[in-house]
Order: sequence, then C-alpha cells, then structure tokens
Amino acid sequence: MKIRIVESDALKDPEVQDTLEKLPDNEEDIVEKILERVNFDPVDNPNDITKALDLALEVAIDALEYGRKTAGAAANVLLVGGAGTGKSSIVNQWAKQRNVNLVAKNASSFDKTDMGGGVAPEVDETGKRKNSMTRLTNTEFDSLQTPGSVLFLDELNRADSEIVGSLLTLILDHKVPDNYSDGGMKFLDGFLFTIAAVNPADEDTYEGTTQFDNALLDRFRQIPVYADVQKYKKHLIAELEDNLKVDEARFNKRKDDRSHRKLIATQGKIKLANTILSSPEFEFDSIDDEREARETEREDKILQNKILSPRGFSALIRACDGTKKDFLDKWNDFCNVNKKDMVEQILTHYTDIDDKANNALRYKDGFLSDDDAENSIFGKETKWDKLSSKL
Repeated sequence: MKIRIVESDALKDPEVQDTLEKLPDNEEDIVEKILERVNFDPVDNPNDITKALDLALEVAIDALEYGRKTAGAAANVLLVGGAGTGKSSIVNQWAKQRNVNLVAKNASSFDKTDMGGGVAPEVDETGKRKNSMTRLTNTEFDSLQTPGSVLFLDELNRADSEIVGSLLTLILDHKVPDNYSDGGMKFLDGFLFTIAAVNPADEDTYEGTTQFDNALLDRFRQIPVYADVQKYKKHLIAELEDNLKVDEARFNKRKDDRSHRKLIATQGKIKLANTILSSPEFEFDSIDDEREARETEREDKILQNKILSPRGFSALIRACDGTKKDFLDKWNDFCNVNKKDMVEQILTHYTDIDDKANNALRYKDGFLSDDDAENSIFGKETKWDKLSSKL
C-alpha cells in the first residue's frame, strides 16, 4: 500500500491545525534545537539496552512534535542489574554516541534541599536580615533545560521514600518545586526522558535497596542488565590495545626502564584478559553467587569478600603487573575469593609474555650496533630487573 502525503492538505486538517496552535511559542524552536544536537547515525552492533535507549529518544522527541510536553512512561527506562554489570558505562557510552546532554545524579544522596531548594533568611531593601525565612530557587536540575537533555538517576531504589515521591513528579511531569516560578513549579523544557539504574531489590545481597511499588514501576520500561562476557571482553581488550599504542610510542621516544616495564606489563594484561575471558569456564557472579560471596568469611576475617563483576575484573587487570603470579596474588583484593579456583584452573598452562616478543622494538633503522645493543636496556640488567629481584 502506497501512502501519499500532501503538505497543503495536511495543513488544512482541523486536527493538525489544533495541535499546532496548542504548541507553546518556543516549542518548535526547542524541537529544532534538539534535532540539531542529537546524532541519529547508526551505531555499530547496538545491544538490547542501547536499542531501548534509542527508542526512548525517538518517543520523547515524537511527543514534543505531537504537542505533548512529555512522553511519560513510554520513554522512561529502568535498568536493573547487579553491581559492576556496566549499567553506567553503557548509558554514558550511548549518551556520547547520540550527543545528548546526560545529567547524571545519584538518587541515594538526595535530600529535601536538592528537591525543593534551600532556605535562607529574608532581607529587607537595605539588606538587613528579617526574622523570617525564604526558600531559594531550585537550581539542582537546571542543566535539564538544555535542549536534548536526559536525566540519569543512579541507585534510585536506595533513595529515601519521601525523595522518591518528589522524584516521581520530576520523572513524570518534568517539573521541580520552585517558589519563583508560576504555580510554584518550574518546568524543565529541554528534558526528554529519564534513565534510572538500580540493583535488584535484595536486602541480603544489596543492603539498603527497596522494592518499588506499582506507582513508580508504571513510569518505566524495565530492562534487565547482565554481564555479557564476550561484549565485555571486546570492550576491555580495545581499551588495553589503545594503552599499548601509547606505551609503544612512549618507549620509542624514551627507551628507559619505566617505559620498557610498562610496555611488557600492558602486553601481559592483554594476554591475561584474552585467555581468561575467552575460556568457556569463565563467568561473572550471578545474584546467587553474590549472595554467597557476601556470606563468605575471608581468611583475614577483617576485609569483606568482593564479588566477581566486570568492574572488579577491570580494576584487577589495571592494577596487576601483567604477570600470572601478580594477577592471582591480587585476586582477593578485587574479586570473589570463591571464584579464584576457576581462574587458576583456566591459567593452569598459561605462560607470561616473553620479553623476546619485543625484538622488533630493539632495532632502530634496521639494526643496533654491538655497542648500542650492549648499552641498551635489552642488553643488560635494568634497574627495574634489579629492584624486582629484591622484592
């Protein structure tokens, strides 16, 4: 079936005219500014979460074009996943790709002042304080007035119940209390929709989390977030390979002990990450694993056991020196002690990066002279080698 749109006929339609007349004076300008800012170009290999965020962006802009001030629950997204599963990184990456103005707030840290504006003594015409107080204008969310803005509320289910009630007005109506605005409420006209991120409501695993009621859940489309090992591996290896390029450039420029050490370490980190994350035996913690980890008492009986998440694994890779021994020695500081056996098994036949793998970097203009080779860091024991042997 072919659809033919005739502009003149559309403009004559009474319903269309009525919709256009209802648009606020500046609404069309805001839409144009949003469309000028936002990037709708295709994104390589989008996952289910970025697809949901793209849809929310379209729905929110459509609502403005159809004469509605907000898209309501049709656009808002609730990401539910364990700690360190990448919720924040996914949202930040998506916002950067789409060029939206992401306004990130931690809901668990909000108080009444953040939601309603602070208070201060009133003053008379001469600047003298009165015995009465006045509420200041609310500026906490002013950045949402920038066209093409999206609010990212982290840890929403850790916020005080009274704060959550105030946030509902912001999420649904895009308004905040403000004594200096008409009706005592300020409308944030650049605000498109809300992304909220929460841990599963499980007090045993995530202390301080609460179960949302239907009044709040009805404002969102819920999306589960799981730690995908292969997608995570691709992201981590790409980051480490970027680091390696910097290390190689630094070494070619300086050729000192530290540059050499960092080059070998980064190569080792890439090999370690590739080996572990490519193994079918490797898996991040499930909710049950996290619950068990919280209950596991460490040998030192002082420190609390960690969980095995993408965030913790990345921190461990960055902190280790690129060798198997150092990686395993530091495991308990960053990851679930219950999963150390799994990684040790994966690394059973693993061998560290051989310094000889850097032969190509030993030569300048083809070959080093015998004297140069004798005096280079490759031809003699370095200060780092001497220091390492004493550790």
